Amino acid sequence: MLVTNQNYIVMKDNKIIAEFMGVNIITIDDIRTNKNPYISSADGYTEEDLQYHTSWDWLMPVLKKINGQISPNVCGLWRTITNPYEFSIEEVYKQVVEFIKDRG
Repeated sequence: MLVTNQNYIVMKDNKIIAEFMGVNIITIDDIRTNKNPYISSADGYTEEDLQYHTSWDWLMPVLKKINGQISPNVCGLWRTITNPYEFSIEEVYKQVVEFIKDRG
């Protein structure tokens, strides 16, 4: 798989979100060791499988977790996260990554 600079950044940011969510990141070597050609969510995900940047199904649990951590005093600063339905997934994703980096 050809990895462009943009793809690398997305994969890196997806990994940051996955770590925040406690998702197990596995490598191709992990899969080979287990001799199982299939990847399941029970085992974890490879960095390439993470879809936080394109799927609301992946991103919404992250928003729920973050919303539980945002102080009401700073809700307005993170309104893309606290009110995601007014924004595109790209905008929400970027602010999620920013929030996690700021907290971590």
